[in-house]
Amino acid sequence: MDSLVRNRIADKKRIYLGGNSLGGFGTYDLAIHYPNYFAAVFPIVAQANVKVYTEKAAGVPIWIFHGALDEIIDPQPDRDLIKALQAVGAKNAKYTEYPNANHKSGANSAFAEPGLLPWIFSFKK
Repeated sequence: MDSLVRNRIADKKRIYLGGNSLGGFGTYDLAIHYPNYFAAVFPIVAQANVKVYTEKAAGVPIWIFHGALDEIIDPQPDRDLIKALQAVGAKNAKYTEYPNANHKSGANSAFAEPGLLPWIFSFKK
């Protein structure tokens, strides 16, 4: 990514990150380790360490997606994370939980979310 920015192929003010399942775990991890790098992130059906994420990346705009019936990754840590982010005043933290969605359909629903791209692209560094 740094090479793309250096060669003016990517705008360093508009680098966005999202991932599904294991990619969502990676999204959380990269946001924690490089909170000033991303304009916004969107993890889907994943989990983060609530305490660490809140301490390190609360300022990163985030839209979290999960299916309530996820049989692979428990949605409770994402529920806890959005509450923790709201408690520390994170202004650009959103959470969408699909009540009838499992792991796969939760991801499908998130990628089909009509507001996702406009929301993501509304942020820049």
